[in-house]
Amino acid sequence: MLAPLKHTPLHPQWLMYRSWKRRKQWPAVDIVSGRLLDVGCGNQNLRAQLHNRVEYIGLDYPATTGLGYAGKPHILADGQQLPFADKTFDSVCLLDVLEHIPQPEKAFSEAVRVTRHQGKIYWQTPFIYPIHDLPYDFYRWTIQGIQQHENRYPVILTELTPHSNAIETAVTLTNLALAKGILDAFTQRHIKVLLAPIGAMLILFNNISGRLLASVFQDVGFMPLGYSAVFSKNMPENGSGSKSSECVRLSRNRSGKHTQ
Repeated sequence: MLAPLKHTPLHPQWLMYRSWKRRKQWPAVDIVSGRLLDVGCGNQNLRAQLHNRVEYIGLDYPATTGLGYAGKPHILADGQQLPFADKTFDSVCLLDVLEHIPQPEKAFSEAVRVTRHQGKIYWQTPFIYPIHDLPYDFYRWTIQGIQQHENRYPVILTELTPHSNAIETAVTLTNLALAKGILDAFTQRHIKVLLAPIGAMLILFNNISGRLLASVFQDVGFMPLGYSAVFSKNMPENGSGSKSSECVRLSRNRSGKHTQ
C-alpha cells in the first residue's frame, strides 16, 4: 500500500530505503563471474544487479514462498541442509535470511561447505529492527556475534559494514511504530483512525528532521538497523592449515570510508 511512497519522506522507512539505495549494488559490484548461490532468494532482487557472466541459482524454503514473495526460486530446499556437493559455488549470499532459520549456525556451516577455497560468503542481517515475516523470525546478531564466526569456521572476515547511524535507526523505528498504530486503527475501525493525518505529518517531520540530524550527529555502529559482512573461505584444498595472519577486519561508515 505504501510502496509508491517509499522514495519520499512520507514513507515510514524512507531513511532506510535511502541507505539501501546507496548500497543496492552490494554484493553485485564484487561478484563479476562464477557460480553464485542465493540462499533465501525471496524476490531475487540481487539477480538483476549481477553481471551476465555470473551463473545465478536462487534457493528458498518451501514454506516461505507463501509469504508473498514474487520471485520463483530455481530450487526449493532447506538452507540448513543444502542439496549440493562440497565446493560447488564461487559465492554464496545469505541476505536477510539467517535470522529466519531455526538453526542459523548450521545454515552458515552449510554455506561454508559448498563454497570453494577463497570463495566469498556475503551475509546481510538486521539488528535493531522489528519482528517480521512471522512465524520465521528467530535471531539478531551484534557486531561481536558476527565476528565470532571467524573462530568457528574456516573463514576470514574481510568486511563488516553497519547500516544507518543512531538517528536514522531511531527515526525509522519511531515511524514504524506510528505506521503500525495507524494501520491497526484502520483494520479495527477504531476511533483512533482520526489521528491518522497527525501520524502521517509526524512521519514526514521525523524523516526530514532525522535526515538533517543524522548528517550532523554521525556515528559508526552504535545502533545500526543491520549489518553487511563478507567472509572469505580460507581452507586450503587439502583441508589443512590455519588462517592467514594478514587478515584485516574492516568497518565502513555511511560515506563508505574504512576504519580499521
